[in-house]
Amino acid sequence: MGTIKKERYKKCKECNKVLPYSAFTIGNNTCDNCIKSGNVTKRIRYQIPYYKKVYTVYQYRRNTYSKIFKQIQALALKYDHNIFYRTSAYRVLDLCYKLDSNGKRQHLGDEKHIFRYPALESVLNMIADCLLKKYQLLPRADVLHYLFKRTGIIIYNDKEEMQAELYETMRKPICIRLKANILLLKCLHAGMEIEDAASNVKKKYPILKQ
Repeated sequence: MGTIKKERYKKCKECNKVLPYSAFTIGNNTCDNCIKSGNVTKRIRYQIPYYKKVYTVYQYRRNTYSKIFKQIQALALKYDHNIFYRTSAYRVLDLCYKLDSNGKRQHLGDEKHIFRYPALESVLNMIADCLLKKYQLLPRADVLHYLFKRTGIIIYNDKEEMQAELYETMRKPICIRLKANILLLKCLHAGMEIEDAASNVKKKYPILKQ
């Protein structure tokens, strides 16, 4: 005779009912009934990011880029989540480049540091990992918003990976961006308060306040 498989149960975060695993989509802590009934409207909203990371050696209007992706997020929430994930960040970027008088893209001027992008990516990954695990921050929109208001640190809530950095560094040359965020990571690993760590970096690099 074959062995009888024991049913496994877990608690739904929304309705607090203890239900079989079959009542949950894999990876979710909210049961399918709560999701279908609309009890988690706010949480579902933030499962779709409002921003896609993009890398370029040319200047672009970041506010315009962000505004377009917020509009795309709204459409994805209303019609189909895949609208966001199928949208190419670089197609959106094409609409946001700053052009000179000849209609050509304006270079950032730090091309000799382009090779540092992989290192920068790694540092931003580690900062996010440190904030979420060591400091136990929840990747909820209200928490991320409070974090940004208090410290100036922005966490990219991406589908594939999470990264974090000081917002002020995003507009700076790669060399400054990398050094400043490495310092931020060191301060966090040393156990400093998040707000103190961010303040320490800004004191070390006054250029970030410009």
